[in-house]
Amino acid sequence: MSKILKKVNGIVFTSVFVCALGFASCSTTKCVIADSNIYESVTDAVASGMAIDLAVGKKIKSELSKKSAHVVDSYCEKAPVSIFKIEITKAGKYDLLLKSLPNGLISMDPDKKTAVIPDVYLYDSDMNLVAMSDYYGRAKAPTNTECFLFEVTGYWNVENPGTYYFVIKPNMSSERGISLDVFIPNGGSYTHYFKRTRYASYKLLIDKKFK
Repeated sequence: MSKILKKVNGIVFTSVFVCALGFASCSTTKCVIADSNIYESVTDAVASGMAIDLAVGKKIKSELSKKSAHVVDSYCEKAPVSIFKIEITKAGKYDLLLKSLPNGLISMDPDKKTAVIPDVYLYDSDMNLVAMSDYYGRAKAPTNTECFLFEVTGYWNVENPGTYYFVIKPNMSSERGISLDVFIPNGGSYTHYFKRTRYASYKLLIDKKFK
């Protein structure tokens, strides 16, 4: 049996390999957290009391940054999370509008053009996941009032009033990002490509659906 310890970005990786007859018959990996700002799960992060209060109907702007709390996934990779505590006083449908703002919009350096493709979750006070309906994520071209962005919409049917936790995490399941086609007066066009990243700003609104 051999044991390897490796510390990267505040996480200690412990790998244990058991070999039989010259072959690895079993391998397991356990992450040992060595940073107070990194949590093994969203449940642990919520239990720490780090959730930020968010009022229904209030628009906010925030960010996923290197200073954010991070949660470790099954591969010992850390990802930033935003966790909001929401007090819902009436049962009903609640709309989500989340606008992820790309980095490097006017930069000529392609390495600075990045965007967060967000995953979103709503949990009740017992950390049961509330199913989301009509989830839709798409890149939106710039308008007279907004720059190019990635927008997520959908709604939840909340049956029981109480305390809920809304979680935002970057989706890094693919290397594929988003692209923006820019058309110029002479009839030509060119494409800006934004790579996926873990860090970016976003705008958020959760509001009660009245229809």
